[in-house]
Amino acid sequence: MEYRIEIEEHAGQKMLHTSIRGELSEAERDRIGVEAFEMMNTNNISKSIWDVRESILKTSLTKVHMDALSFESFSLAKGKYVAIIYKNNEREFLHAQSLSHSVEIDNVEYFQDIDQGIQWLMSKGN
Repeated sequence: MEYRIEIEEHAGQKMLHTSIRGELSEAERDRIGVEAFEMMNTNNISKSIWDVRESILKTSLTKVHMDALSFESFSLAKGKYVAIIYKNNEREFLHAQSLSHSVEIDNVEYFQDIDQGIQWLMSKGN
């Protein structure tokens, strides 16, 4: 597993872009999540792209379910937005998306197209 976290600019808006490749365990995902959200806070960035198109989640559907309900554990406060871009693990991401919508978590969205994710982020505040 390898990853990188970079600050990018899209249409004048700063966004944190986290790209992850390879098999991704729960522990690795949690560690990268903490690092990414700390970097968002340090740099006063409210929008983040999580690009996991080239990774495979090594976690259970139950864990995905619980994580989708607890984004607060990653210090994801109102006013911060995350676009998750996926290709693999479609069942898990579609479940997380459906669950997020049902409990009205509106600051996380799931996409298979990175440009759609960036457009969604750009539509969210400054």
